[in-house]
Amino acid sequence: MAMVAEKLRECGQRGGDGDPVLAHAHFDNQNRLRRIHATYSNGWRATLTIRVDGSYSLSQAIKLVSQPKAVPA
Repeated sequence: MAMVAEKLRECGQRGGDGDPVLAHAHFDNQNRLRRIHATYSNGWRATLTIRVDGSYSLSQAIKLVSQPKAVPA
């Protein structure tokens, strides 16, 4: 997870705190990283898409709920 968090921070990710709690990394046939989907404990989600030429796009979203779940003590 540390590699995922570091890559997202390099690209300007700001929503989640610390490392993601869940992440999916997608690789192409040459084993190059192409996409990362990450979910953070505070509800933020980030998707990083890396193109062949090295350029990338980063999208971020926050999950909004009307009644948050209670946090167990």
